[in-house]
Amino acid sequence: MVRQALSAADKRSYESNLRRAYLYQFFMNFQLWWPIWVVYLQDKRGLSLTQITALDSVFWLIIVVAQVPAGAIADRWGRKGALILGALFLSAGVLVFGLADSYLLILISYAGWALGLTFQTAGDSAFLFDSLKALGRPQEFQKVFGRYWGVASVGVIGGLLLGAPLAAATDLSLPIVVSAGIALLAAGVAVSLKEPTLQPLGPPTARSAEATAGTLLPDARLSFGDLIRESFRLAYRRGSVRYALLYGAVLGVATFVPMLFIQPFLVRHDVSVGNLGLFQVPMRVLAIAGSLAAYRVSAVLGERQTMVLMPALLAGGFALVGVWDAAYAYVAFPAVSLVAMMGNPVVADYLNRRIPSEQRATVLSIRQLLFSFLLIPLAPVLGFVADEVSLMGTFWASALLVAVPMPLLFALWWRSEAREPPPEATAEETTRASE
Repeated sequence: MVRQALSAADKRSYESNLRRAYLYQFFMNFQLWWPIWVVYLQDKRGLSLTQITALDSVFWLIIVVAQVPAGAIADRWGRKGALILGALFLSAGVLVFGLADSYLLILISYAGWALGLTFQTAGDSAFLFDSLKALGRPQEFQKVFGRYWGVASVGVIGGLLLGAPLAAATDLSLPIVVSAGIALLAAGVAVSLKEPTLQPLGPPTARSAEATAGTLLPDARLSFGDLIRESFRLAYRRGSVRYALLYGAVLGVATFVPMLFIQPFLVRHDVSVGNLGLFQVPMRVLAIAGSLAAYRVSAVLGERQTMVLMPALLAGGFALVGVWDAAYAYVAFPAVSLVAMMGNPVVADYLNRRIPSEQRATVLSIRQLLFSFLLIPLAPVLGFVADEVSLMGTFWASALLVAVPMPLLFALWWRSEAREPPPEATAEETTRASE
């Protein structure tokens, strides 16, 4: 069956999806707590880094439980709804976080916060990819998704520049409470999105072709439970998907480390609360550069070479901070942010080409699930090392975390990939078989 041509109205709506997704991402990240949230927990709530990282373990545990069901909800009932829920949960969680005066309330706030991240990540990549596929432009995904993450960094920069001075002039809680209202704006933007219409392209046997061609398939082929089971089966049995998910999870951990420990590092080197945001801006500026340049770097170096380069540079940046206990070692953080943000569009593009549209959000959620599994034990360990050994020790541990597993992961990944036909070839063969 041939795909029906898009109407002019649908084409405008799908093109508008891209612009509105950028706006949604901006409001989700234009959060004034960015420069002060760790200091807020330390100074206003009296928590140690060990206690803070223990909270993070609970945060990621909730994501482990909720991430794949959230992806299945996004696949089964719509990515737009998932994005709305993400913004609403984030708003509620941040509000409680800013008002909480007990460890229990902070835990509750982290639950809402975690669900917000869960539903956002369950829907955004799949929503953008399928909007582009509906427009006949799936090859632009890496560039569009890079811009999407670049907009996230623009939002973070705004929060960094405004949040720290506001906290210094008023109270550490006020920027957090204001951020809850900003997240509600993201929910309003999500309501205005148009869910991509899934066009039937043939019999159910075409599903395996979709796994590589990215063809939009009709809804309601799999029940909710079957969708989750089939997605885990796909992620486990297809080696290229399995190892790409693991690779993305390790890179995600590398992104988390500077976000948690950059503030204690700056305070250790006598940066005032009012200047915390200013010192974190260069990280986000280079994160924008990494997001926007990812597709260009991948095109020049090649996808595989880019994937090797990123963890090598991350490990080197962490090792530099670990060995150089001086304010000047800060130069490594922007470089780490640049490389870490390159990973999002590169890995997502690789995976999207190998995942069916009807399972896309669910399978992509497994990456966040694996990332959370890693952080649940690692976050409190890193916090304990920072409290009981040294802050520099956490950066050495982070360097080893990135560097040690990568050679084995690459070897297994490339061997599995070599046994699989290219995505395009697989799609053509399956389509011919179904005709």
